[in-house]
Amino acid sequence: SDVHVRKAFCYAFDYDTFIQEVLKGFGHRIPSVLPKGLLGYDENLPMYPFDLEKAREEFQQAWGGQVWEKGFKLTLLYNTGNEARQTACEMLKENIESLNPKFKIEVQGVQWPTYLDAYKQGQLPAFVIGWLADYPDPHNFIFTYYHSNGVYGGSQGQAFKDFAKANLNTLIEEAIAETDPAARAEKYVEIQKIAYENALGIPFYQPGEIYAMRTWVKGWFLNPMRPGEVNYDSIWKEE
Repeated sequence: SDVHVRKAFCYAFDYDTFIQEVLKGFGHRIPSVLPKGLLGYDENLPMYPFDLEKAREEFQQAWGGQVWEKGFKLTLLYNTGNEARQTACEMLKENIESLNPKFKIEVQGVQWPTYLDAYKQGQLPAFVIGWLADYPDPHNFIFTYYHSNGVYGGSQGQAFKDFAKANLNTLIEEAIAETDPAARAEKYVEIQKIAYENALGIPFYQPGEIYAMRTWVKGWFLNPMRPGEVNYDSIWKEE
């Protein structure tokens, strides 16, 4: 519930190393939960750099200095079998524990059904999760993560719900109702700035993918809403 702790976590993640070493370059940074290619995405929005000194400074300010003096213990959870998420949690653990011996982080994997049930019940202090769009519109991501009634927003505790109701809900609802694309984009940029300033999560990366096929395969196109699917109604073989 303290913004300084959230900012410290944002500064403590080595984004570039994760993308290059864990994802082998198949990913890129994004300012918020809104993917590149959708209305309202702005690559010029600010992003937290990996900076352990700034992370230290933020932790030292949290709760008037109490968290630095007393320390804390936290469990970071990921769904078992997802090695990228496991590594992300382990990187945060290593970097944050290096700042203060009183900081203790446990990384724990749980089965997917248990993971889903726990986050829906709001039982997870921190969790790593992604979102595959239901439809190609920014609302599907912004509402999901940042609205108090969103699938993920509503699972982040009462403090988050109260913040969203006071600062984000109205903007999100205005954005989906706006018919002018330029005006909509401005509202989504404003929402993302609020998310950044209040460190409402750590956007790790947007994934990239490779599709290999013979040169005689024609008619294939990328469906960004359903990555990995083959469009059999359009694909054909060149003789």
